[in-house]
Amino acid sequence: MNNTNKTNSTNSKDSKKQKKAKKRITAKDILMRREWDFIFLLLFTVGSVLLCFLLYSFQILPQTWLYMLIAILAALNLIGLLLNFLKLPIWGIWIKRIFFLLLASALALGSVYIKEAYSSLHTITNPETTNTVNISIVTKKDSDIKTQNDLSNKRIGIQTFNDKENSTYVQTQLQEKKELQDLKYIEGMDYTTLYNDLINDKIDALIITDSYLNLLQKSFPTLEEDIRVIEVFQKQIEVTVSTSDKDIRYETFTVLISGIDDVGDPNVNKLSDVNMLLIVNPQAHKIQMVSFPRDAFVPNPALGNGNDKLTHTGNNGVENTLKAVETLLGLDIDFYAKVSFSSIIEVVNAIGGIEVDVELSFTEQDENRSFADSDIIHLEAGPQTINGRQALAYARHRYTDGYGDVGRTRAQQRVIQGIINKLLTPEGISKINNLLKIAQQFIGTNMPLQQITNFISYQLDRIKPWSIDSFTVEASGAMLTTASMGSNLPLSVQLLHKDSVQKILDVYTQLNNQMKMNAFSFDLDDLTKDQLTLPKNSNVVWAGMDTSAYQAVQTIPTPVTEEVDDSSSQTDSSSKDETITPPSTNTPTPPSGGDSDTTTPEKPDDSTIKPDPIVPPSTDSGSGDNTNSPDNKE
Repeated sequence: MNNTNKTNSTNSKDSKKQKKAKKRITAKDILMRREWDFIFLLLFTVGSVLLCFLLYSFQILPQTWLYMLIAILAALNLIGLLLNFLKLPIWGIWIKRIFFLLLASALALGSVYIKEAYSSLHTITNPETTNTVNISIVTKKDSDIKTQNDLSNKRIGIQTFNDKENSTYVQTQLQEKKELQDLKYIEGMDYTTLYNDLINDKIDALIITDSYLNLLQKSFPTLEEDIRVIEVFQKQIEVTVSTSDKDIRYETFTVLISGIDDVGDPNVNKLSDVNMLLIVNPQAHKIQMVSFPRDAFVPNPALGNGNDKLTHTGNNGVENTLKAVETLLGLDIDFYAKVSFSSIIEVVNAIGGIEVDVELSFTEQDENRSFADSDIIHLEAGPQTINGRQALAYARHRYTDGYGDVGRTRAQQRVIQGIINKLLTPEGISKINNLLKIAQQFIGTNMPLQQITNFISYQLDRIKPWSIDSFTVEASGAMLTTASMGSNLPLSVQLLHKDSVQKILDVYTQLNNQMKMNAFSFDLDDLTKDQLTLPKNSNVVWAGMDTSAYQAVQTIPTPVTEEVDDSSSQTDSSSKDETITPPSTNTPTPPSGGDSDTTTPEKPDDSTIKPDPIVPPSTDSGSGDNTNSPDNKE
């Protein structure tokens, strides 16, 4: 009996263990809970709301598209909710879950993509309100002056014409250092003379702004080997950034592209070697590219509108270059975009290369101006896909006989057109985010962010092919003095043809009038009332005009120097060992800086040259093609 009870007790315990085992929850049980379906659906809902919110806030997507996207996402959310209450087979449940998980992930990635794009655009379109000007103190390489603390009782050269403000800034900084005693400042009107004084031991040190130091380096190839920079001062200057209030979705607008002749950050003041004006008609989907010769002889606003090379205006910032072009045309330019050598390389690589019909076979140095065998870039003529370094080499090349600056300008237009064409392809659009990441480092513009997003949204809603045309302003070569070099040294410049510059205004008028075709009307009494004409500017020297005032002075007087004792705010006349010679009256502006093309240009291809424009023809606008005489060394 006892054995029977024990057996029954044992069986009862085993039965309870089996029931507990049956009640134990497995991983499968957990995964099949309905709560997971609602979690996946919730992730999808959150992703939908976030994406739509970003698209609405940034106004990148057309409203019609945005409403369609909201309707589709709302419908998917409703379908997912209904499916959660239906009894589905296991395979159906897993398909539903994977589907909504993938959608939620795609929405999250899309939100990140849009946020990064907007952030990049914000950086690009937020121009600096201050510029940093670097001003150096340099000495001869073998000088015993190693630091600024060694300047006591030394002669320091300072430029007192168009760079006087920067020289004075450094003087003020030095005066605050009590350990420096008896500084003697030697005044000069131009850096070329002062640099020669430094090399010839007439002064012990020279205060010079970096932009002018770069110009001197082009005239003195051994400059880096001959001098040493002992101190660099950074001066912050306020920049007034103006922009247009045009609605670029509906109105014709203009953009000046300025390309500096160096790698790295474009937001520095250096030579503006590429100067291209884009005239954009957003309604007709048409872009007109106009290229100016880099050596165009134009008034330089920063130098009192003295005539100078257009490329030199970049030394005072892109705003100065823009103002120079506005002065020439009498037309307000709406926006600017500033790029560097690095910009071309990085942008082209970011979009996977561009298709370009290379005009000629050539060999060119790389972006660092290296002619080492490993750095040389060679391209054959013909249509091809080129990368960033090749695109830059093509856009810079100009020394092939008969090609020159005119050929280089055509190449630059082809590269820009290649970039635009690539951006309009599905492959280019897919790489927009990569491009924007690169652009925030290598492109600067004053175009407002809201304008750009509105323009993108508007164009996405009206997708049509764009047509791109281009031409180069015609000019004729001459050797004339400039505001950046003065009367001592003539440079190779390009005198613009007045009728060719007028063509820019004609094209602008034509594109602008196309915007008004819906309300077309005309006045028989004034058929030319909308026609724009060039302003009457006495500072502009057109091809064919008398240029005798810009001929170089043949006899160079004793270099301009004067000692100034730092202990007095006035110049001590007793310390003068040389006499200041004022700038010659037969040049419009005194000298400053340096350049490289100070010798007679090589003879260009006879098939492309026109008669010397310095002899005035019967009209004041001139005619003919650009000469191909070499200009500044790269």
